[in-house]
Amino acid sequence: MPVDVKNPVDSLYNQFWHGMECMWNEMKEGMRKQKNEARQLQTQIDNLEAIRWEQAAQIADAQAINRLLREKLEQAEKAYQETQTALLKAEKAYTELRLKVDTMGTGGSVGLSQSLFLTMKEPDTFNGDKANQLDDWLESMALWLRHRGVTQDKKKIETAMTYLRGTAKKVMQGYFDKVNDQESLGAYATFIEELKKGFQQTDKKNRAIAEFNQLVAKKGTNAQNFGEFSARFRTLAKQTGFSNAELLSKLYVHVPKPAADVLITRGREKWAKTWDEFINEVQEILQDSRLLNGTVLTSQIAKDPNAMDVDTVKGKKSS
Repeated sequence: MPVDVKNPVDSLYNQFWHGMECMWNEMKEGMRKQKNEARQLQTQIDNLEAIRWEQAAQIADAQAINRLLREKLEQAEKAYQETQTALLKAEKAYTELRLKVDTMGTGGSVGLSQSLFLTMKEPDTFNGDKANQLDDWLESMALWLRHRGVTQDKKKIETAMTYLRGTAKKVMQGYFDKVNDQESLGAYATFIEELKKGFQQTDKKNRAIAEFNQLVAKKGTNAQNFGEFSARFRTLAKQTGFSNAELLSKLYVHVPKPAADVLITRGREKWAKTWDEFINEVQEILQDSRLLNGTVLTSQIAKDPNAMDVDTVKGKKSS
């Protein structure tokens, strides 16, 4: 091969291999960097995984400690209640022993108060089913405390609390909470006032519920007497403690027929959402139709005269 041809070919060949070597070196360097990055990323993943396991272990330990603390608290509360019961029994035994010693010291004669104590019947538990028996129970408890020699307010309250059951215990739950929290129970007179007040409120609520049930059980609500009905409904509803949904369901069956027709036309989704506003809505419809003055009357429905047919409302809504 002529020299003038061979030299350029060799030069091109050398350049080609030099370029290939450079490219190969760059590829190796890139692969090396990627491997390093992959190793670093894996190290980070391993570290995060280790942290996760460590945190999971810490959470498990915290949960175990929490369970242990709850168990200890329950045990402490149980032990406290048992201690209170034991103290009351010990106090009773001490009083009885003191009476026996007093009797021995007087040559065997028993005084009037000791005689009453030894023959006195222990008060019954009070569950509050009959609130009118509260005064009788309080008198029995007062006599019992006197002849047991209990004079401290704290001891009087704690003794009385051991006889409370059911509704009575719920009414005085605040005092049981004070015992658990080791707070002062205050004066025995205040305890009695709170007990009476609680039953007055409970009795008032029960009477309101009974009167309310009688009111909504009556049929024949119409455009002329709806104002009187709704006024009584408002007064009693606020005392019953019933939910908004319960009160609305009671109202629906007492809506006068003419107002019910208007409400059905509007669609149930447009009705007032609270029972108080719903009464206002019905009264506005009746007022607009001059039904409150008895000037407009419509035919009665067969199932319940002058009452809104809830089934009809549901049917129109679905259609």
